[in-house]
Amino acid sequence: MTTRDRAHSLSVGTVLIKSDIPLPKWFRFNYEDYGRWKKLFDADSRAVERTALAAGWHFSYIAKAVKCTAFGLTRQSATQRAVRRLTEMAGMSGFNSVEITEIAVRGVGLYHATVVAHPRHLQPTPFLEHPAPHYYPHDRQDIAEIFWRAAEVEPQVKGI
Repeated sequence: MTTRDRAHSLSVGTVLIKSDIPLPKWFRFNYEDYGRWKKLFDADSRAVERTALAAGWHFSYIAKAVKCTAFGLTRQSATQRAVRRLTEMAGMSGFNSVEITEIAVRGVGLYHATVVAHPRHLQPTPFLEHPAPHYYPHDRQDIAEIFWRAAEVEPQVKGI
């Protein structure tokens, strides 16, 4: 499949996943190589999310959309450039997948493509980053206990 065919085959709901991440055994969706990414062609983001949750994984959704625009001599070249910029931005920010939510192409002779997508992350934990191993989430009730425990362990010496 040529670059032009790949750009033309993109549609709203298309999911791109980085090629270098190891896919779990439950991941049985068909995909094709799309540069340094894999383009799912038989599933959308809802199908991936349902399957991931059933397997105990998470397909995290980031609310802030990423929007890229590009120009080209054909509709396909303009779309391809916009998607390439979008995947570079998502890859640099640490996310391993992208869901395309809007594609708009305008123009005659010189085309202007706008592609909007949401970065997503496929992983076994619900956290985007692993929490610090020594972090202790404190409740309001714990603060008094922490103060009194500290006073017992190391009493303060006041005034001399």
